[in-house]
Amino acid sequence: EKETTPALKGFQRAVPVILCALALFIGVSFFASDTGTVGKFIRNALYGLFSFGAYLIPFLLLLHALFYASDTYKKRRLSRLIFSILTLVFFCSTVYAIQYFGQDVEFLPKEYYAQGMELKGGGLIGSVVAFGITKLCGSVGLIIITLMILA
Repeated sequence: EKETTPALKGFQRAVPVILCALALFIGVSFFASDTGTVGKFIRNALYGLFSFGAYLIPFLLLLHALFYASDTYKKRRLSRLIFSILTLVFFCSTVYAIQYFGQDVEFLPKEYYAQGMELKGGGLIGSVVAFGITKLCGSVGLIIITLMILA
């Protein structure tokens, strides 16, 4: 019988294990306080950048780990990475859209990061994207665009 997915070789064999370990460490760092300086830094940085969307990152990493061999064989790693990034960014933008629907907001990147640390808004990344779309299309346009991309 023909093998559908050839075995990974060299460093490629370690990539899914590394992705799983990274997903586990990031996930644990969200809920445990004794993950050291690195865990605290990762938690704070991801909260500031993505707010509540940071919780998606371990799941997206696990998704990449599970499909790594297949994606490598079918040359889909880049498309899966783009999909994951868009999902994360537009999820965060949707959170921003819900929190600030219909409000006249100002462009305040430092405030977006600080709010993300408190799990409010879309974090720096989601809020910047959402702010731009809101200025172009309004609050309703933002929700339509984010939900369309997430669907």
